[in-house]
Amino acid sequence: MGSGAAARCAGIGEAGRECAGFLFQNPNQLFDRADLAERFWSSNSFVDAKAAISSMTSRVRAALRQMKNPDIHIKSDKWSLGVFYEDSKFVDTANLERIYSQVQKGIFDLGSLECCLGSLYRGKFLPGLQGHWAVIERERLQSMFVRTALMAIDHFIDQRNYQTALDTCRYVLSHDPLRETVHRRVMILMAISGENARMRQHYANLEAFVITACDAQPDKRTRELFDDLCTQPSRPYLDQLVERELD
Repeated sequence: MGSGAAARCAGIGEAGRECAGFLFQNPNQLFDRADLAERFWSSNSFVDAKAAISSMTSRVRAALRQMKNPDIHIKSDKWSLGVFYEDSKFVDTANLERIYSQVQKGIFDLGSLECCLGSLYRGKFLPGLQGHWAVIERERLQSMFVRTALMAIDHFIDQRNYQTALDTCRYVLSHDPLRETVHRRVMILMAISGENARMRQHYANLEAFVITACDAQPDKRTRELFDDLCTQPSRPYLDQLVERELD
C-alpha cells in the first residue's frame, strides 16, 4: 500500500493500510463494518471510522481498477466488506493454512511439498507494519510455514532424499535464519554426505550470526550435536543422531 504521492493507495492512513492488508490476507469472506471499525479505528468515533472505511474502500477499488485484474475485487454493502479472489493462486495464506491442516492430519503427501513449498510462503506478512494484530499474524504464519517445512524435511530425510531435504532447509533459513532446528538438520545432512569441512563452516557461520544478532551462543542442543558430528561418527551412530534429532 505505502504512503505518499507514489503509493498505490495513498491517503488511506495507517489504520486504512492495516485494514486493507487484513482484508487481502483474509479473502473470500465478508467482515462486519462495525467490527472493522472497532479493530482498526478504536480511538475514533464510529461515525469517523465509518467514513474512513468508505474512503479506504473507494481508494482500494481505484487501485484495483488500475491493476486491471478481474480476478481480485471488493464486495461491500451497507453492513459488510470483503476482498474476493476468483483465482486461488492469489490466496497464499489460505493455501498455507489448508495444507498445514492436512499435514497435521496425515492426509497430505509430504513428497509433493518439494514442488509447492515456495508458493506457500513468500516472506513475512505485511512487513513494516507494527500493529499488534499484524505482528501476531506475521509470527503465526511464519511458524506455520516452518512447522510444515520441517515435516517435509524429515520426510525427505527418512526417504534418504538428502539433497531435497537440504534445499528445503536452505529455503526455510532464507526466511528464518535463526531457526536452529533447521540448522541442526543442515549439519546432519552435510555429515551424512561426508562434507565435514562444510559442516564445520556452517556451524561457525551460525555461531557468528547468533552472536551478532542476539549476543548469545547457539543453544546447548546445537552445540552438543556439533561436538558429536566433529568426532566423525560411524554411520550407525550417525543414524542414531538423525533419529534423536527428528524425534
